[in-house]
Amino acid sequence: MKISLKQKYIFLSVIAMLFTECSQTEEDMLNGASGVCFTASIGQNQTRATEDSFETNDEISVFAFKGETGFSGEEYAHNRKYTFQSQLFTADEENTIKQPTDDSQLSYVAVYPYSTATDAKFSFQVKEDQSAGSNYTQSDLMMASTYPTDAQAPTLMFSHCLSSIVVNLSFAKAPAGNVSVKMVNVSTTVSADLATATFSSSGEANQSVVTAFNGTNSYKAVLPHKLQVWEVRALKLQLVTPRLYPISFRHPASGSPASDMPIRSI
Repeated sequence: MKISLKQKYIFLSVIAMLFTECSQTEEDMLNGASGVCFTASIGQNQTRATEDSFETNDEISVFAFKGETGFSGEEYAHNRKYTFQSQLFTADEENTIKQPTDDSQLSYVAVYPYSTATDAKFSFQVKEDQSAGSNYTQSDLMMASTYPTDAQAPTLMFSHCLSSIVVNLSFAKAPAGNVSVKMVNVSTTVSADLATATFSSSGEANQSVVTAFNGTNSYKAVLPHKLQVWEVRALKLQLVTPRLYPISFRHPASGSPASDMPIRSI
């Protein structure tokens, strides 16, 4: 088929647009005139709530610093909201971080999920009903940081900050009805310090968390690191009817009581 020069020009223009990430021209990127965007991944051997990558419309908080790395440096941008679209985290005009005009480099600290309350120190609460909607992934607190860079699209490597609890049930005789697992006598609040990258359980261990479905007879929840939940009384098996069943469970490898089970960070 014969293709005119005009047709070729239009076709190549479309290709150029597809490969211009962050909606920037090459000249803009070289001159730092356009805003910073981010590629992102979740650390190797880390397992996210539902997948190993971000989803469209996921939101993160981003901080930028001049001079020293992270919160040791001069804050250049505070808690900007970036949204995951087309495999990149980008921001609107109000939130976009622009490169400094003095050619200095920036380091970045990012937190998932986004919150207006996110700061150098802040309080985070996991969702109490993690079986509903995106509550499980929204409980999966993650952090990423970079060294100083002048890259227009630096990479954020996220690590999970809390603990993943997986309960696998086996029944001598399966109960009738739909089954859900609720963890009680747990703390759901985390004190986060981004400068030191520490995330400590805080508050009274008097809350309950409904776990998310994790496949046949398997349930999962995200909770703070410092857990006091591995006692038989701390778990209840709840059916659709309000009848409660006690659970006894053992470490799948050693057969030792669950109170001896190690907590695995996600």
